[in-house]
Amino acid sequence: MRRPEAGAAVELDFPAMESLHSLDETLAALDAQVEGNYVFVSTDTVPPGLEPFAVIREAEGLTLIVKAADAFEYGMASDKLFARITPCAVTDLGAVGLTATISQTIASRGIACNVVAGFHHDHFFVPANKAQEVVGMLASLSEQARGWVEGKSANA
Repeated sequence: MRRPEAGAAVELDFPAMESLHSLDETLAALDAQVEGNYVFVSTDTVPPGLEPFAVIREAEGLTLIVKAADAFEYGMASDKLFARITPCAVTDLGAVGLTATISQTIASRGIACNVVAGFHHDHFFVPANKAQEVVGMLASLSEQARGWVEGKSANA
């Protein structure tokens, strides 16, 4: 693939991953897990030795997503603690609807949700005190989706 010229529109072709068949099947396989507590920190540089979960470059500086214990160790203050919830279902960057469905499910209960997409999984950061509630909501959503998938199979 050659590098596109500056300002040129780029057509992206996302090959479907074998593990993804449909939104319903992916929702049915969510198995969301809490992967620890994190904070979001704004800074100009990444301190030597710190290994952030994510680094986001913005016009105002860097946003680091850091394990809460590491942030404390490095003296990075934050008054908001987030739990990282990761659905175990392998997702595809070209998949349509999964992030929106999960985000809408969380938002429907008035819970804040910040999403970071990885190559294999989406990661949902929610207030730490709401983590178990969100995991329960996603388990219910997954159970519903299993019913939809089974209903489709029975009608096929």
